[in-house]
Amino acid sequence: MFHYRLSLFLLLWLTSYSVMAEAGVVAFSVGETSVKKGQLIEVGQTITTGNNGHVHIRFIDGAKLSLRPNTVLTVETYLYDPKNPQNNRVKLYLEKGVARSVTGEAGKQNKEGFRMNTPISAIGIRGTDYTVYTTDKKTRVYVSSGGVGVSPFDENCKPEAFGVCNTPKLVELFEGDSHVLEISNQHERAFLIDIENALQNPDLYLTDIHHKALFLADAGNLPTQPVESRTPEIGWGHWSSYQPVLDRLFISMTPYLNSDWRVVSINQFFGLFLPNKDPELPKTGQLAFKLDRYQAFSLVDNRIETAQLSEPSFSVNFTDRTFSTAFKVSSNSLSTQISGTGTLDNIGFLRFSDSNSRISGAINRDLSQAGLLFEKTLNDNHKVLGSSAWIQE
Repeated sequence: MFHYRLSLFLLLWLTSYSVMAEAGVVAFSVGETSVKKGQLIEVGQTITTGNNGHVHIRFIDGAKLSLRPNTVLTVETYLYDPKNPQNNRVKLYLEKGVARSVTGEAGKQNKEGFRMNTPISAIGIRGTDYTVYTTDKKTRVYVSSGGVGVSPFDENCKPEAFGVCNTPKLVELFEGDSHVLEISNQHERAFLIDIENALQNPDLYLTDIHHKALFLADAGNLPTQPVESRTPEIGWGHWSSYQPVLDRLFISMTPYLNSDWRVVSINQFFGLFLPNKDPELPKTGQLAFKLDRYQAFSLVDNRIETAQLSEPSFSVNFTDRTFSTAFKVSSNSLSTQISGTGTLDNIGFLRFSDSNSRISGAINRDLSQAGLLFEKTLNDNHKVLGSSAWIQE
């Protein structure tokens, strides 16, 4: 009986260890990387990317991780127990480079069991999509959705712990805050950098797809644009690294990187800008807007296709501080509907997000114009995104 119980114990232990050891799978790999598409990722494994390497990992709990070039990341712990969420434990160590992390069920169900460490800081989550850039002396964090808590390592915040370090040096950052968190000295509290200044270094933001592997599938299929824009207070541009890819479709951000404009929102391709003047919002009433101009793309595998918007609608309700928009996005390879009802804040910023879509923008000072960035992920290899300008009807 003793030997039977011992054998059963060993069998259960080995089975448990096997489940724990398998953390995820490589969903995409291009360029110089230490892993290939379809390869299993195990606990304890270190993933590296070279000068042109990009890796996407899908974990056992649905979490997603994107690694950009010249990145080194180790999966130190990955335990997902859906029946006992209190047992969930995830720990990632980003030694250097850029990684974007989208929280899976393990982190959602037990936020205190999740941690990403860098050489100088601990990053805990509030249910999150965030991006980290780090060296051995500096860490920067940007939040796309949810929130993070960042603390420097010291006697009250140890690398071996999990979750947010609740110390006096804890600094939190949440979705919609136009700042980046930075720790530049070990043991020092993180501070906030205005995102306009951080825009000069786009590495933190170009993270969620292999942009160096992309190519433009059809530059001739351009959306119809008005001869003269009726929305001069809505501006957008692309990250400079996309200029060789987008060719004549490329729009520079440079004209908007000054004190006359403020950055409203960013996504993988675009930065959206409005004049640096807050609107005076009425307390009641509603405004309807019509589409004036746009630029949209679909990402299909590693191809960029120009896309068209149709059936557009957009309105703002000042009484309950909400907005609603809907439109169809179509390219040669795919078609999808984007819609959402989001929030309007006190300075005219618009925000909406769900599990696969994100819409963000703002209204100009006299409420006559509005800009919206949008993106929607259909699956790992299909996505639409774009920028749009709207004028009051």
